Amino acid sequence: MDNVGVVPTNSPVAGFYCRDTDEEWYQSNFGEGKDSQIKVEQVESSFRYVEQYVADFDIDAADIGQLVAEGKQHYTYRYQDDKVIKIPKHSVYMMAYGRFNYKDVIDELAILTEFVSDLIVTTQVLGARNHHGYVIIQDFIHEFEFVTWQNFPLIEYDFIRIVEANRQIIDTHGLSLDLLGNKGLKHSFIASIFRKKELALMNNILVIKRQGTYTVRIVDLNLLQLRRFKDVNIFRMLIDRNCFELSRYLLRDNFKLKI
Repeated sequence: MDNVGVVPTNSPVAGFYCRDTDEEWYQSNFGEGKDSQIKVEQVESSFRYVEQYVADFDIDAADIGQLVAEGKQHYTYRYQDDKVIKIPKHSVYMMAYGRFNYKDVIDELAILTEFVSDLIVTTQVLGARNHHGYVIIQDFIHEFEFVTWQNFPLIEYDFIRIVEANRQIIDTHGLSLDLLGNKGLKHSFIASIFRKKELALMNNILVIKRQGTYTVRIVDLNLLQLRRFKDVNIFRMLIDRNCFELSRYLLRDNFKLKI
């Protein structure tokens, strides 16, 4: 349910929108004034937490760059030259929802690898030395689009594959991809209310161009829990099931997709 862990760049390239630098993204998000100062303080506080968290991994905190995305479950930062790193959040929401551990993430990555290995962004999961924590390291995608009603015909074949694979994942494991993402859920909800499909989007799946052909990459590996498991609390299951049902309606309404 995270927002995408990559930053677009600003000049249009082959139909993709991009931003020039992380600093430009930072300024466009935080700007100036009292509210921006509060946000900057929040970012600095978050980074102090991140520095402490990665101390239990074979990671040099100096390799962690700008914050590029923040979802409900992870902070996402630039990492080294060509990657992003996702750090689990320590928040009231995640305490209620249930924090993931290394085994959870590895198991869900294995499921996705089994069904849609060629459509997942290159991903590495590291386990902590002294606890059950994890970090996720993924390739940084420089040029992409979110999935929209306008570009959907370009990647419809790949999306049919994803939907069919997701049905098997639901049947076999009681889990589901979160296709829309937080941002996508909000935009698609507004699109349905105002009957404007051009406002709908998905931010957990990116449209990219490879060797002249449009395809997609799945960037959010966390799966929604649709069945009750002994190690999953009822709050998480209710959140995930409601998210799935709302997403199912919005995908059908805006993209003519049945999941």
